[in-house]
Amino acid sequence: MNKIIFSDVTARDGLQSLKKIFNAEQRTRLIKQLSKCGFSEIETGSLVNPKIIPTMANSLEVYKNTLQPDKFKSFVLVGNNKSMSDINKNQIMISRKLWNYAL
Repeated sequence: MNKIIFSDVTARDGLQSLKKIFNAEQRTRLIKQLSKCGFSEIETGSLVNPKIIPTMANSLEVYKNTLQPDKFKSFVLVGNNKSMSDINKNQIMISRKLWNYAL
């Protein structure tokens, strides 16, 4: 039997192109609200240079504050080798879209 997985990327893809900058607390609240929608996976942020995409600053904090493995899988998008080092240190799942595996 095939299984359908619903993934939400609002907290990363939906926010990073907006002019308004959302802080970690606002993004945490957004993800907690999104978790009530029943998504199988939620991409909680992106580990990129905050000077380039300010809304993605503190994505590790947001990930940790919204981790609810009994409700949904949390992922972050990884942009470079420094980001890979950060997730390895923090044992964080990465987006399968880029790397096709999770830690």
